[in-house]
Amino acid sequence: MATYYVRQDGNDSNTGLGSTTNLAWKTLQKALGATGIGSGDTLYIAPGIYIEAVVIGGTYTAPTYVIGNPTASQFSGVAAGLVNHTALNASGTATTLLGVNLLTGTSKSYLKFSYIYWSNNLISGYGSVRLVSISGRYNEFRNCVFEHMNINYDSLFLTALSSQPLDAVVDKCIFYKGNYQIRFTGGSNLADTSQVTSCLGVLQGFIFVQTDSIPSKIYNCTVLSNTLYSIGVTVGSATNQSFVYNNIIPGTLYVDVANSMVENYNRFVSNRQGTIAVGSNTTNAGAYGLDIGQTLLFGIPNSQINTSALVSPNQSYGITANAPATDLYGIAWTGSSPDAGCGTYRNISTLTGYLPTERNASAITIAPGSTSQSIELYLGATGLTFATSGLAAYYVRNQSAPVAITLVTQTATGAWTSGGFAEISSSLVPGVYRLDVPNAAFAAGASDVTIVVRGASGTNGAVLTVTLSSGGLTAAQTASAVLDAVASIHNNAGSIGASIQDKAGYSLSTPQSFSTTGSVGSVTGNVAGNVTGTVGGVVGNVVGNITGSVATVATPDNIIDGVWDEQRTGHTGAGSFGEKLQTNALADEMLARDLGSGLNAGTAEERTVRSALRALRNKVNVGSSQMVVKKEDDTTDAWTATVTTTAVSSNVSGIDPN
Repeated sequence: MATYYVRQDGNDSNTGLGSTTNLAWKTLQKALGATGIGSGDTLYIAPGIYIEAVVIGGTYTAPTYVIGNPTASQFSGVAAGLVNHTALNASGTATTLLGVNLLTGTSKSYLKFSYIYWSNNLISGYGSVRLVSISGRYNEFRNCVFEHMNINYDSLFLTALSSQPLDAVVDKCIFYKGNYQIRFTGGSNLADTSQVTSCLGVLQGFIFVQTDSIPSKIYNCTVLSNTLYSIGVTVGSATNQSFVYNNIIPGTLYVDVANSMVENYNRFVSNRQGTIAVGSNTTNAGAYGLDIGQTLLFGIPNSQINTSALVSPNQSYGITANAPATDLYGIAWTGSSPDAGCGTYRNISTLTGYLPTERNASAITIAPGSTSQSIELYLGATGLTFATSGLAAYYVRNQSAPVAITLVTQTATGAWTSGGFAEISSSLVPGVYRLDVPNAAFAAGASDVTIVVRGASGTNGAVLTVTLSSGGLTAAQTASAVLDAVASIHNNAGSIGASIQDKAGYSLSTPQSFSTTGSVGSVTGNVAGNVTGTVGGVVGNVVGNITGSVATVATPDNIIDGVWDEQRTGHTGAGSFGEKLQTNALADEMLARDLGSGLNAGTAEERTVRSALRALRNKVNVGSSQMVVKKEDDTTDAWTATVTTTAVSSNVSGIDPN
């Protein structure tokens, strides 16, 4: 399947397989003739005026695309403009093509036309001259314009082949004048998928859509005229019905077979209706509710002309089932249901004279280094997705180059993902979107970051600056805010504030008076207040009162009682008073008292009470010149003395008391 190109400075002797002058074809007839494109191919047509009467040749058994390229995106060296297939020259005057159809095809199917502008200024005198006339099946016209000044004949005439459905599609097209602006004919009341959706008809001569034996769906069209009929079904079928829904229609619906049309949710802005049952949700009263240029005239943000005004009875008037998802201009319906008519409300004012949709609408502060952060932006248009044509996002850190944000799919409540983009709710908060900002945007090291989302049709974009600060305060301000905070409101259980307040009233600079509940290990210094509880011991003076029970208070009386009544058995430490008060301890001390210098106690030379008493009670041996005093065992020597005897005395040899 090949891609071919037509441009006005091309040449029909070229291959057509390139977009440059030396490769592209020059005429539509060459491209659509017998030696042009084949089944399944694609043809791009450059902007320009193509004054030709084209007869389609070739056979097409698969979708084959004929695409006007008004933006010239497929061509280099070509300015953007209309792709105008016309019978008029550059000055808008008639040529010799007035008496023929601009595009004719016989038994041609699967042709898909888009972005082409057909025009003819024929007024009268040439009979059945049509802009486009094709017989076949599965032919489509999308985003096209038909301007036919002949109010006596058809703009788009599509005929079904014998005994076959038509299965045609006319979507998002504009029709200006012409007798039958759209006409489906042929067939034999077979099941058919033909449809006309989101189209605008202006000043038709007789009928906007006429279906002859072709059951069709006609949804969300707007007809601006005051002719007798707006939509007609002739040679219809009660079995294969046509359905007419969500339209704004000034004139009558017409049928010639009972029950061959079902209509509902239409707005007839007149009092005329044909011989057909009125749908329960159809109204035939009220104004058009369209922007017919008043916003531009009044100098306020203007909406697309001939679409629903900002406050309009058309908004959310229709039914969703089988309706197109977008309006004539490819914009999703702004309400919970489709509007009546071909266009929904949207602000199409450009940036000129206006600020972006959003600029710092609210103060946003995020701490440096924060991750997984999502923000909300108001873009003013609904139906945008991460893949919407032209939509782009960037972040700019202070004094740094812009960084593109790669947009990815997201939902309103989904887990954060870098670049995630989603509409939050087109019905409840239309125009508000979620953007998951990449973590790098909020990294530490910058004072702020500006986020920009722009480029999509229908929105002026959004610009939002985020301050990178821990609470938006400097370090000094943060310290002041913390240290000067009121303690009484920062005492949640388990918090640092509560922990600090466990020592409430403590100060290093001034004497304090405070109560302590619980156990105190020790207190060094003075306690000027009261102590409630048990105190193990107090070193120092208690100058206040003691409330409660005190086991022992050291007054003179109870101190004396306590000392003399104390049991001796627990006080035996070496050298202590208690040791001296043990049984026989004092007697032993007295008996061992040296009567002299006190230096010889315990020696043989000791002069003690004990030593003296031994000579009276213990055994004493007396020899020729010595007396030996024994200790209490009568064996061990205690002390000795020299004995002097005389000749006349009897000798005493010993004393041994019983």
